[in-house]
Amino acid sequence: MLVTNRDPFRQLDRQLSWFGPFSSQLPVDVIRREGELELRVDVPGVSADQLDVTVEQRVLTISVERHTSVAEGDTFVARERRHGKAGRAFTLSAGLDPSALEASLDTGVLTIRIPVAEAAKPQKVHVEINSPAPAIEAAAN
Repeated sequence: MLVTNRDPFRQLDRQLSWFGPFSSQLPVDVIRREGELELRVDVPGVSADQLDVTVEQRVLTISVERHTSVAEGDTFVARERRHGKAGRAFTLSAGLDPSALEASLDTGVLTIRIPVAEAAKPQKVHVEINSPAPAIEAAAN
């Protein structure tokens, strides 16, 4: 019999560690708490209609497209703010329930909450106590 430590976040943690300090991709904080996983993605200056959050075959994909425009005749002297397309993709472990995923956008931060699947939550196991066999009394003659 094989017994393993079941952690629904293990695969996501491993995947995030590959990236080290985040590069030009969308910066993401991942918070594990009892009962859910929360991702916080910085998307300043982006409206909800510029975001695309999808889950397909346990892959969570976050895509954003930000455009910057200037008036006719204006020229950029410096251009440091990011524009164009950016995205991230995460493979969700089987211990998470992507069908109950919730996403919200507030002041430039996209928050995604993914609950732990009921089947992956710890279950209390009732232990039955069997009464010991009655003691046998013996007398010495």
